Amino acid sequence: MAFIADPTCPICKTDLMEVQRVKADRGKWRTNITVDHDHTCCPKSDSCGRCIRGIICRNCNNALGYIHDNPATALAIANYLQT
Repeated sequence: MAFIADPTCPICKTDLMEVQRVKADRGKWRTNITVDHDHTCCPKSDSCGRCIRGIICRNCNNALGYIHDNPATALAIANYLQT
C-alpha cells in the first residue's frame, strides 16, 4: 500500500488502517479502502488516474455513489439529519 500522509477517511474520519481488510462473502477478504475518482471524467469503475480525488473508506465511497456525487443531495441529507 502506498504511503498515506493522513490515514483517516477525509469524510467520516475513520482510521483507514483499522478498516483495511474486512471479511466478505464466502470467507474471502476484501479491502475496505477505496480510491475515489470523479465519475464524470471516467464513468467506468476504473479511473484514468487524472481524476483521483482521494483515498476514502468503502462506506463513504458507497454513499457518494448512492447520491451520484451530487453536492446538493449531500447538503440536503446533512440538513435533514440536523432537523
